[in-house]
Formats: sequence, C-alpha cells, structure tokens
Amino acid sequence: MPAAEEGDHVQANFWINAVRFFSSFPISTIDITGGSPEMKSTSEWFLDEASLLNRRLIVRSNLTLLLEEHIVIS
Repeated sequence: MPAAEEGDHVQANFWINAVRFFSSFPISTIDITGGSPEMKSTSEWFLDEASLLNRRLIVRSNLTLLLEEHIVIS
C-alpha cells in the first residue's frame, strides 16, 4: 500500500487486488507490516475479507495511534 493517501479509489483497488492475490496462492500467513494500516479507510474491509481466507492474519501497527481521538475502532 502506498504510504501517501491517494484517495479511497486507489486504496480500494489495492486491497481488492491484495485479496485476489492472497486467495490465489496456498500461503499460510498474511502479515501486514508498516504503513499504519489502522489509518487507512479501507483496511477494515480488507481485514474482514482476508479473515475469510482462513489464513493466519497478523497486523502490525503503531498501537499508540489507537489512542488518538480521530481513530475509530469498530
């Protein structure tokens, strides 16, 4: 995922292509590292979809960002 915000359309296309990629290969672990995934507006959708692939899912994030008021965790 590009580090700079490039709009929801670009982010959505990235996540959709990532799910297609991960579903095409018998990998055991999806490891999301860097780029502050918790700050991306479309990352929740990706995590929901990735969890349906029945792979081990790891999301490494800066947990201090979750203390910021503008971050919404659902």
